[in-house]
Amino acid sequence: MELKSVKIFLVLILLSIGILSCDTQGPGATISKGKAKIVVDETMQPIIEAELRAFKQQYPKAEIQVHFTTETEAVRLFMVDSAQVALVPRALSNQEKEWFRSKYKFVPKETPFATDAVVLIVHPSNPDSQLSIEQLRKIFLGEIKDWKSLNPKTKNSGQIQVVFDNNRSSLIRFIQDSLLGGKALEGNIYAERSNPGVINYVQNNPNAIGVIGYNWVSDKQDTLVQNYLRKVRMIAIAKEGQNEFVKLDEYVMYKISHKKYPLLRKLYFWNREGKMGPATGFVSYAAGKDGQLIAFKADLLPASEIIRLVEIKEGNIKVEKDASQNSAQ
Repeated sequence: MELKSVKIFLVLILLSIGILSCDTQGPGATISKGKAKIVVDETMQPIIEAELRAFKQQYPKAEIQVHFTTETEAVRLFMVDSAQVALVPRALSNQEKEWFRSKYKFVPKETPFATDAVVLIVHPSNPDSQLSIEQLRKIFLGEIKDWKSLNPKTKNSGQIQVVFDNNRSSLIRFIQDSLLGGKALEGNIYAERSNPGVINYVQNNPNAIGVIGYNWVSDKQDTLVQNYLRKVRMIAIAKEGQNEFVKLDEYVMYKISHKKYPLLRKLYFWNREGKMGPATGFVSYAAGKDGQLIAFKADLLPASEIIRLVEIKEGNIKVEKDASQNSAQ
C-alpha cells in the first residue's frame, strides 16, 4: 500500500489573495450585467457548473450562457468567434496563436484554472484494478485485447472493451499525446455520448475499461458522485518503470501536486472578449480566490496556491513547504 509510513496526511491550501495576470482585478461594476457565451469541454462540466452557481449568486444580472461540448467543437466555436471564452485541457498551440495574429491582430488571453486528471474505471467485480502505464499503452494500441493476455492468472475473461465519452473527446487526444506518441487507438474502442454514459456502460459490462475526466468523480461529498462510485471503481496506475500503483481515492491533493499519479492534465481558460465584460468577469472569478477554493473543494489542484504539506509519521513530525508555487508552470 502506498504511503505506508503515513498515519495522517493533511493538505492545507492557502489561496493567494491576488488573481493571475491582468485578469486579476476581480469582477466589478462593468460585468455585473450583460450577456456572454462560454464553451466548455464536457469533461469539466461538474466543476464549471459549481463555479457558475457561485458566480451567479454574486452577480445575478450577468448572463452567462454555457455550452458543454467536445474539445474539438469548443475550440472550433471559439476560433470562429461564437464564444468569448473557452475552457479546455490544453494551452493554445503556436499554430493557433499565429492564426489569431494573422486574422485578428491579437492573441487570446490564457488563464490557468486547475489541474485535473484522467481516470480509468472498471466494473466492481473486476479483480484487475492495478495497471501499469506499459500495460495501458499496449491496451490502447490493441496489442493486448483480452484479460487473460493482460494477466494469465486472472479470473476475468473475455475481450477488453475500452470506452470513451465521445469519438472527438479530449480524453482520446490526451491518451494519444501522453501515452501513444500520437499514434491512433486500436483494438476494441467504443464511444458513448457522455462521461455519465461511460460510467453506466462500465457498470453493465464487466469486461470494460472506461476513460473519464476525474472531475466527474472527484467531489466525494456530492451524492451523485457517491452514486457513481458505487457503480464502478477506479484503477490504480503505476508510472513508467515503477511498481507503485496510485489511485485517486485518498490523499488526492498530495498525489496531484507531487505528480504521483501519472495521468494529469492542466485546464486553461481562453479569453477573446478584449474588455472587462461578463465573460472576463467569470474567468477572473474562477481563477480568483473564491473560484479556486471551489476547485479545491472539488479535489482539483488550484492553479494559484500556496501548499503546506504536513505528514505525521510514526514517532516524528515532518513539515514540508512549497512556497507560492504555481502548478500551471
